[in-house]
Amino acid sequence: MRTLLEIYFSAWGWRVLLAACGDEALQLAAAHPETRLLLLDVVMSGVSGQDLADRSKTILPNVRIFFCSGHPASALAGMGIDVAPEQFLQKPCRPADLKQKVDALLRL
Repeated sequence: MRTLLEIYFSAWGWRVLLAACGDEALQLAAAHPETRLLLLDVVMSGVSGQDLADRSKTILPNVRIFFCSGHPASALAGMGIDVAPEQFLQKPCRPADLKQKVDALLRL
């Protein structure tokens, strides 16, 4: 999935940094303070998406967080995820829907 997202975002003109786990994502965030967006899954190996989002905000206070998940939005609160509708897209999704949501989030 990461590779597919890299292809999409690169085609849309974005510079993409991929991380295989939460610790790697935090290292990349620290090394790239210009990062504008983190695209996270709700369930990740080693760390929850919410925990990674919270920890990332200490490194990148202005970063936008966007979640994609196979879990429906209605189930997120029970998983400890507090996310606004504009910050979430349920998988599977169309690339055009992902681009539209991310573009809108970055315009906020």
